[in-house]
Amino acid sequence: MGLIKGVVALIFLLILVGCNSQQTSELETTEKIVLEKVEPKEQTENVVQSSPQPTEDVIPSTETPSTPVPPVEKNEVNQPIPQIERQLPELTEQEKKSFGNFIANYNQAFVTAINTDSFFYVENYLDPSGPHYAEQKKGIHEIAVKGIKEQVGKSELRSVERIDHQTYLVTTYDEFIIDYPNKSDRIQGFLNKHSIKIYGQEMKIYDCVENNRIMDQVIGS
Repeated sequence: MGLIKGVVALIFLLILVGCNSQQTSELETTEKIVLEKVEPKEQTENVVQSSPQPTEDVIPSTETPSTPVPPVEKNEVNQPIPQIERQLPELTEQEKKSFGNFIANYNQAFVTAINTDSFFYVENYLDPSGPHYAEQKKGIHEIAVKGIKEQVGKSELRSVERIDHQTYLVTTYDEFIIDYPNKSDRIQGFLNKHSIKIYGQEMKIYDCVENNRIMDQVIGS
């Protein structure tokens, strides 16, 4: 009887141990499954966190800043920008005198050209590229064929204005004694303005800007 109880107790103990072992195995299996399910999630989270974020181009803002702009004083609006002007050097008295002598010599050549009907005498005083060259070439012949003879009365320099480094405006008062073939001789005075250009050391008359007769009288009257 005692032996039977011992065997029954042993069987019960083995059954109990077997159940515990099975529960432990099932628990380990369950934990393993849970871990397998959890670990990929953690890896996914790590991948997501380590993935580089897409970059965007930074476009400068065109909005007006919110900081207040100080008011502009009225006297600061539309102020002209100062210009630096290059002043041309002043002519010396000797330089001015040389222009007066040039015109006086030209006048003498002019009356010689009329009296001989020869443009040759004034050609060297005129700039071929200027309009006065053709004007005088035509005008001298037209006066000469009328039989008119002329003499220089006087030539006075009035002013010299420098236009640029090559061009000058020369004002003179010039008198001429004119011998007409069929009427009394006359003396005429002109206020002339000539545009003169400098080529190296030579002066050339480029144009006659003004030719105003301000005096005309019969000689001996």
